[in-house]
Amino acid sequence: MSRRIDQGLMLGLGLACLSAAFGECSRRPTIVSAEAWQQAAQQLKPLIKPGDLLLLNNAGSSQGMEQLRAFGLQPRVALPEPRGRIRRLWLLGTRADVPAGLVPLARQHDTLFTLPKGLTLSLWARPQGEVLWSAKNELYSAKIRAKGASCTQAHKGGWRCAHLADWMHVAPTGLQVKNSHKSCLWAHPPAGDKPLIIRFDAVPSGELIFEHGLSDKAAASSNKHPVRVELAWQHGGVKLQAGNSDGWKKSQHQVAGFLEIKVSARKDGQRHHCFKASIR
Repeated sequence: MSRRIDQGLMLGLGLACLSAAFGECSRRPTIVSAEAWQQAAQQLKPLIKPGDLLLLNNAGSSQGMEQLRAFGLQPRVALPEPRGRIRRLWLLGTRADVPAGLVPLARQHDTLFTLPKGLTLSLWARPQGEVLWSAKNELYSAKIRAKGASCTQAHKGGWRCAHLADWMHVAPTGLQVKNSHKSCLWAHPPAGDKPLIIRFDAVPSGELIFEHGLSDKAAASSNKHPVRVELAWQHGGVKLQAGNSDGWKKSQHQVAGFLEIKVSARKDGQRHHCFKASIR
């Protein structure tokens, strides 16, 4: 009896191993010739737009990388983080299945071109008007300075300037502006026209939606000096300001490269200022 049980266990183990081996083999990418990759690269090159992402869909294999790069393409083997910056994504490789994490990208059913045998291609794009980038989500990567020193102390989901008073920080907050609640990033200016500088070194190209204002409490204070905001990006910039009676202000700007936000005021008393920034 025990011999039969042992034989049954051995048979079951053998089938499990065979199944695992088959599964492993099924995940291995098909080997495609260099000529096939070159042909795909030549056809794809004119379709790639600035800002597009090309992802190799080879189950982790980097085959084809050399041929694609030879045509000036820049393929990746993994999706970048954060993924929200992707406008259009090309999936090219030996696998037909789609990697996880493409939401909210939608598959485009455009007629592309006939691929060499063994390769598949699909195009994915973000719907028009979707947010590509937001200062709140990217605050962890921001470089913040005030009065000659960096602000690097973690504070309520943002950063505090440890060399200054507690209220000198950049972090998510909520303010009442014209009796309306605003969820935004606290950015109180230092005293004496010394700017608070918030810099994001890499932002996607697109339309920046910038919103800012003073709290109702600040607007009712005796300090009448406005908060000045200077926005700068690659090859451009703009000067804005928020005063006591201005309420919540909104503007749009075409940006690229980087985004720097300088916040200053002649007198800092009761200058409860916050902002929102997103790129579409």
